[in-house]
Amino acid sequence: MSTPRDPRPSPDPAPEAEPEAGAEPGRKRRRRPRSNRPLTRGDLWAYLGFLAVAGFAVGDLWYSYFSFRVDPEPFADCVVVSGKLEAARGTPREQMDIRIAGDPLRYRMLSDAYSHYFQRDAFFAQVHRGDAVELRAISRYIAKPYHTTRWDEDDIPTVFIRGVTVGGRDYNTISDQIAWQHRNHRSTLTCALLLGVSFLVCCIPLWLGRKEWLAMIQRRKVR
Repeated sequence: MSTPRDPRPSPDPAPEAEPEAGAEPGRKRRRRPRSNRPLTRGDLWAYLGFLAVAGFAVGDLWYSYFSFRVDPEPFADCVVVSGKLEAARGTPREQMDIRIAGDPLRYRMLSDAYSHYFQRDAFFAQVHRGDAVELRAISRYIAKPYHTTRWDEDDIPTVFIRGVTVGGRDYNTISDQIAWQHRNHRSTLTCALLLGVSFLVCCIPLWLGRKEWLAMIQRRKVR
């Protein structure tokens, strides 16, 4: 018994690709052969130089990680400086200067604290001129303040502070600084692991092609 034919029309065959201009009909396009340029001594030195720089960077990160110590300076001899707030402003160097009424010193917050863990938005929104402030600073810096003429146009004696409290609220404390240091320590470990693995991966081609490199060096010696 014969099978009935499908009354639906068969789809049109896909059109053949037109040959490129200048190509002979009936001939397939050939792929360009890959460059088989032999490795040179310059290639070797360039690769070794790259590995040396990468290895130095990885080693420096691991050294920073294992040599990490919490900065003991904030615990040394901090004292509290109290007074009425006269002015507080941020500087172009991502620092904050605080002036207390009747005090000739300028109290400055370092950029690490001002940029990363100081509650700057809340401070400028809630603290106003004339509010009672408490600043924590190291006593020997108050006795012998810095002269920052290298960065500032004026020559006002400057003391770097470690904490700011206004109305019983802490906007920056020593504990915040220590927590920030520990976060940086963990970030250093992450970077060291990632760069360490990348460095080992980059060493694989050198190890796999060691016979070719050694043969090339021996040929150079023979010449």
